[in-house]
Amino acid sequence: MQRYILKRIFLAFVTIYLVTTLVFFLARITGDPMDLIMSAESTQKDWDMMRHQLGLDKPIYLQYTDFIAGVFIGNFGNSLRWDKPCLSLILVHLPATLQLTICALLFSWVFGISIGTLSAMRPNGLMDRFGKIFAMLGQSMPIFWVGILLILTFAVRWQIFPTSGRGGLLNLVLPSITLGWYTMASMTRMTRSSMLDVLDMEFIKMTRIKGLSEVLVICKHAFKNAMIPILTLGSLQVGILLGGSVITETIFSWPGMGRLMVQSVFSRDFPLIQACVIITSTIFITINLLVDITYGYIDPRIRYQ
Repeated sequence: MQRYILKRIFLAFVTIYLVTTLVFFLARITGDPMDLIMSAESTQKDWDMMRHQLGLDKPIYLQYTDFIAGVFIGNFGNSLRWDKPCLSLILVHLPATLQLTICALLFSWVFGISIGTLSAMRPNGLMDRFGKIFAMLGQSMPIFWVGILLILTFAVRWQIFPTSGRGGLLNLVLPSITLGWYTMASMTRMTRSSMLDVLDMEFIKMTRIKGLSEVLVICKHAFKNAMIPILTLGSLQVGILLGGSVITETIFSWPGMGRLMVQSVFSRDFPLIQACVIITSTIFITINLLVDITYGYIDPRIRYQ
């Protein structure tokens, strides 16, 4: 098991390094980063000063080594808009994004797994039909449309929840539902499919022949064996939620990393854009690493492969 964990950790570090390298070269392959930063009114002196400040006057190999060394010690440079270290700005906004992402993930998992399991227990029944319609609607409705609809209904018309900002628990409800709506529908379909496959296996039929209750069969035997594809989807959903937070945080004026990224793009804050992409990718890779390690405990066959 230790060898399996060390291998996964090594692959995670390699992936983070490749993502960092990709971010560096993409910013330069697409053109001179200065074109994104400087305005049309800037003088040649302004260009030279900014190029020197960002280290863009150095040879490309020195820029690369400085960039990689800075990233691995947490030095992403200073934001051009706020004139503060990029990492400190991200650390201020990151808790809000993590709070929203975790709430959206819990919302999608609790409701998605519950509806999917109930649908699988009675195939083609009333609950199963409801689950299919619910999943279809969830995957066909764009995030921004869901957010606007929720605001108009529950914030403007009925005035139950606030429309924007980060305050108490009520402020979390509408953004969490908006962000987790699509992933909840995906989780419903995956849980139903995985549970149906497991419930059709011989050992499940044997437990029923022995007279175990349906609740015990589902909770103790079927659900554990159906968890691997559900966990796989769950780890992928983290990336979807982190990406979707850009739209959700903009709609609800949520002070997280998604909104920070939008502001940095509009203000051409080149160092901050790079830092946000790398930090977000690192979070996603770390979560996938934890899920891979969890696989080894749930299914011993995986760590022996």
